[in-house]
Amino acid sequence: MRIPRTVGILVAVVAGCILAGVLYAFMFVRIKDENTEIAMLQVTIDTAADQQAKLESAKEVFALTLREREELDRYILSNDAVVDFIEDLEGLKTITGAVVQVVTVNVAASGTASSTTEGLTLTLNAEGSWNQVMHLLSIIETLPYSVRITNVGLHKLGGGGKGKTVYWQETITFVVQKFR
Repeated sequence: MRIPRTVGILVAVVAGCILAGVLYAFMFVRIKDENTEIAMLQVTIDTAADQQAKLESAKEVFALTLREREELDRYILSNDAVVDFIEDLEGLKTITGAVVQVVTVNVAASGTASSTTEGLTLTLNAEGSWNQVMHLLSIIETLPYSVRITNVGLHKLGGGGKGKTVYWQETITFVVQKFR
C-alpha cells in the first residue's frame, strides 16, 4: 500500500513539528538551568563585591582615623600601664613634696557589655602643707587621661603654732578610664 503524497507530507510536517517541539523544550530547559546558574553566580559576585567595598571602606576609615585613635589611646589607660600609673601616682611626692600613698584600687564594670573601657577607681591619701596637697589635687585634675574626681576630703592634722607649718591630710578618690 502506498501512502498518498499529501499524507506523507503531513506526516513529515507533524514529525518535524514534534522534533522542533522536543528540541525547543530541550533548549528551554538548558537555557533555564543556565540562567539559574548565572543568577546564582551573579548574586555571589555581587555579595563578594559588596564585601570588598565594605572592606575597602573600613580600611580607608581605619587609615583616616589613625591619628585620632592614637590620640584617644593616650586618654585611656592601657592594661599593661596600670601598675606604672599607680607607681607614677605614688611618685608624685617628689613633685609635690607631699607624702602620697595609693590606698585602694578597684575596677568598676561599665554599664554596657559591649564597652571596651571600664573605670579604674583609685583612692589616694596625701599629707603635707596646704600648697603641697593642693598641688597634688591640681596634678590629678590635669592628668592626661579621662579622669573624673568623685571625692576630695581635707583634714587639718595639727595646729601650727607661730611660724610653724600646718599639715593637712587629703583623700582623693577618682576614676580613670582603662581598656578592658
